[in-house]
Amino acid sequence: MTEAVKKLARPVARKILGKRYDEFFGYHRCNVCGKRCLMKPLPSWFLYNLQVHGFRHNIFRFETQNLGYYSCSKCGANDRERLYVLYLEKWLQHCGEGKLLDIAPADSLRKWLKMQPKINYRSVDLVRTDVDDRVDITDMAGYGDNQFDFIICSHVLEHIPDDRKALGELYRVLKPGGEAIIMVPLMQGLEKTAEGGNTADEAFCWREYGQADHVRLYAKTDFLKRIEDAGFTINQLGGSYFDQAALKRFEILPSSVLYIGSKLR
Repeated sequence: MTEAVKKLARPVARKILGKRYDEFFGYHRCNVCGKRCLMKPLPSWFLYNLQVHGFRHNIFRFETQNLGYYSCSKCGANDRERLYVLYLEKWLQHCGEGKLLDIAPADSLRKWLKMQPKINYRSVDLVRTDVDDRVDITDMAGYGDNQFDFIICSHVLEHIPDDRKALGELYRVLKPGGEAIIMVPLMQGLEKTAEGGNTADEAFCWREYGQADHVRLYAKTDFLKRIEDAGFTINQLGGSYFDQAALKRFEILPSSVLYIGSKLR
């Protein structure tokens, strides 16, 4: 079917299908960019590298990862970022406003955050130049204690050799009563966090940890203990916490889990 024919057929299809048009043709509306889009699967280059380097684990056992509907075709927001927006919308309704620290920001989520008038936004990264501050999160001496109402640390700790020190710094700069999204790649069924070995060897890291620049692959129980050892109270928000229709609409697996670290005092 030529593009010209498609353009003529679309209005007819919309009239016939009505609200089911997007569902029938596989379209979604991304809650990060707000645009009508297709959801793209996990990139083929990533799957190729896992296969070539002999990744030790079953990729379907990664928690909170929708392999088939991974990213928005318009803004690139992945399923966990779509999950964060669902939670942050609730947080804004409850807390009203706050100062937020975004570590190693994802471009699409950063854009959404900066559009929220009640969020005082600050971004940090160790090497990137497109952030507000160049900061090593294992030593955030430039930030005083109890500065931020909310922190996003998403898929960062698996890159950091001393993740415990980083978690301690996150706790220090978070205000009492504040919250932090703390997420890492979690392999379900893994009994012990895999770490150590030659992390300068990219093939080793792909095989053992699932990515060339990762220094560990977390087991859930150990991940939770490290967060709690830093002082956080951890809340695990599963699919039942969120509106089921919203999870389906934004292609977030109901088995997804969002980890929220709270600083009670």
